[in-house]
Amino acid sequence: MDKLIKERVVVAYDEETIRNSKAEADRQYRTQNSLKKAAWCAFIAAILYAGIAAWQTYEMRRSTEAAKQAANTAQQQLEASEGAAVNFDVSVSGSFVSDSTGVKLQTTINLRNVGHSPAVEMLRGIEFLPLAPSDIIPERDKVCSEARIAARADALFPGDNLPENWTLTINKDKVDEALKLKSFLHPTLIVCVSYRSIFSDKRHETAKILDVHSSEEKTRGFFLKPEESIAIQQQFLGFLPHPVGAIHVN
Repeated sequence: MDKLIKERVVVAYDEETIRNSKAEADRQYRTQNSLKKAAWCAFIAAILYAGIAAWQTYEMRRSTEAAKQAANTAQQQLEASEGAAVNFDVSVSGSFVSDSTGVKLQTTINLRNVGHSPAVEMLRGIEFLPLAPSDIIPERDKVCSEARIAARADALFPGDNLPENWTLTINKDKVDEALKLKSFLHPTLIVCVSYRSIFSDKRHETAKILDVHSSEEKTRGFFLKPEESIAIQQQFLGFLPHPVGAIHVN
């Protein structure tokens, strides 16, 4: 049998091969290092870009809000200085009559534009009550809401007046309901005028709450009994501002 002969083999590289291998290792290290640095730079750049984009979005939003605010302020200033402004007076133009059909009162509502531009889409809401409710503001707001959808609409130019004759009525059922709560009637009138300036879509309102007043001795305060039929002449009649919410303007 042949014997297995073990021999040690020594591999030797020349100096140039060693230098080349070391140079290749250094090059790969530098490449990996450069890639790592590039990745970090790209990551930092992405963060900076995102931050700049967020800041630009915030600034644009703030500028837009500021522009809207400035436009709204300018519109409000224009409305305040050059817009329409409708006011009105209510006067008695006939007798107050209470009979078996209810209550009737002849009145004149004189509308006037005290502003600087035409009032358009001018609408009215009117309610005549036998007694004022304890909380009359919601009732006034309801009348103004009804005025905004009224069928009749007019225009009123600056400095112009528009007198209108209205016959105010309260039917017998409502009179009887009021007399069950109180032993007298004290009629209250709510008038609301809704309109807008010709250059704006925003609607404005002028509303008044007025109590009918009698200076006639036997009917002072309208202490009317259910069985009474009464007629109070015009010269004894007038309107007084209601103690709560007599005038509302917006």
